[in-house]
Amino acid sequence: FSIFEFKFSFMRKLIILFLFFSINLFANDFTRAETLYKQEKYALAKPIFEKIINREIPAHIIYEDEKTLAFLDIYPSVPGHTLVIPKNPTEFVWDLPASDYESLMAVSQKIALNLRGKLPQKYVHMSVVGTDVPHAHIHLIPFDTTKDFHNPDRMNHEPDHEQLAKMADLLRIS
Repeated sequence: FSIFEFKFSFMRKLIILFLFFSINLFANDFTRAETLYKQEKYALAKPIFEKIINREIPAHIIYEDEKTLAFLDIYPSVPGHTLVIPKNPTEFVWDLPASDYESLMAVSQKIALNLRGKLPQKYVHMSVVGTDVPHAHIHLIPFDTTKDFHNPDRMNHEPDHEQLAKMADLLRIS
C-alpha cells in the first residue's frame, strides 16, 4: 500500500460508515433525527440574552429578580456599562406587557442609582437601541462627558473578564 492508496481506502471506509449510520438513523428513527435537528436549529437561533438568562453562557450579573436581569456588557463603552433585560423574551421594549415594562424601568432606575453611587462618573446614560440582539434591553452607561461612551473601537478587542468580574463584584446588588 502506498500512502495515497491508504488515504483513499480510509476515506472510502469513512464515507461508507457515515452513509450506513445516516441511512440507519433515518430508516429506524426518523422522528429522533427530526427532533435533534429542530433542537439544534433552535439552539443556534436562540438569542444570546436568552442563553444568559438560562445560564447556558456566562455573564457578569449584578442584579436579578423574577422579571429582570442586569449584567455587564462584555464590550463596555466604559467600565460599568450595564445591560438590563426582561426575562420575558420580547424583541422590542415597547411590546412588553405593561407589568414587565414597568419592572424593566424600575430596575433600570435602581441600577443607574447604584452605578452613580459606586462609580466616580456623575451621569448615567440610558438608551434603548434594540438593533444588535433581538431581545428587549436597556443600556446604562456611566459617563462625565458624552465622548466618554462613544468608543467604536471597543469590540475589536477580547473582553477583559478579570476586569469585568471585579466591576461586577463592586456593583452587585444582593
